[in-house]
Amino acid sequence: MEVAIGFTLYLTFGLWLILPTLGAPEIFARLCIGLCASELVAACAWGFTEAAVWGSIAGTQIPIAAGVTGLFSFGYGVFVVRDW
Repeated sequence: MEVAIGFTLYLTFGLWLILPTLGAPEIFARLCIGLCASELVAACAWGFTEAAVWGSIAGTQIPIAAGVTGLFSFGYGVFVVRDW
């Protein structure tokens, strides 16, 4: 589960940095940084409390949401590149 948390933090922060330079709409960058902050809070809460609900949120729910956001961002990127 720690790998999923680390990968999600890396992916969402990286997308937050790269999407504005690619000319993507601001909503994608805001979604990515919001998911990054949510993942960080959920991972810290899970680490401090060892509660199963925080582990579920940090290990499965937020990474799935980040993956969907990444797919939408990728789809937008393909759409934009096709119009060049």
